[in-house]
Amino acid sequence: ITASASGMYRKSHFSADISGVNDFSGKIKINSLNLFLDELNVNQETMRKKHTVRRAEAEKRMKKTLYKFDIDLYTIKLNKIIYKNALLENILVTGSIKDDIFNFESDYIKFAKGYLTAKGSYNFKNRTSNAVFTADDIDADTAASALFYLPGQVEGVTDAVLKINTSNGIEDKQGHLTFKIKDGYLPKWG
Repeated sequence: ITASASGMYRKSHFSADISGVNDFSGKIKINSLNLFLDELNVNQETMRKKHTVRRAEAEKRMKKTLYKFDIDLYTIKLNKIIYKNALLENILVTGSIKDDIFNFESDYIKFAKGYLTAKGSYNFKNRTSNAVFTADDIDADTAASALFYLPGQVEGVTDAVLKINTSNGIEDKQGHLTFKIKDGYLPKWG
């Protein structure tokens, strides 16, 4: 079976198409799922207020879900995401969901004059995840200003690698961050 949809989501154009096997007697098999959203403007205040309620509701629904499904290949494309003062552009995430394991990968997301990449997985059965995020040639001042509201605190070009492992959903976290600033300095410290 195939299905397509298009319309508006939060004042931004979206489109979606899906193809799968027309047999619902066992595990639902989706061959491909493609989603596109022109722009996602994430309002942090709105998310904070609703996060706790939504999370509890989602966990309750997941426990009641009877259907099992696999997705051979999904593609999610966004032209831009705005979060706080940060602008991410050209987002393309690909992956699969097989045997209750969600895999994802993304290359060359434009951010702060450089690029971000991500790769990881989440296991729905044992509620664990691992992910590696990299940043290459990021403008340090632009990133510090957008993400941490620290304008003028650091100058230079940043490379970074963040490795995260979680368990118990995402409650228990372990991470390791390494970064270097090339041709940089801390203006306030001289």
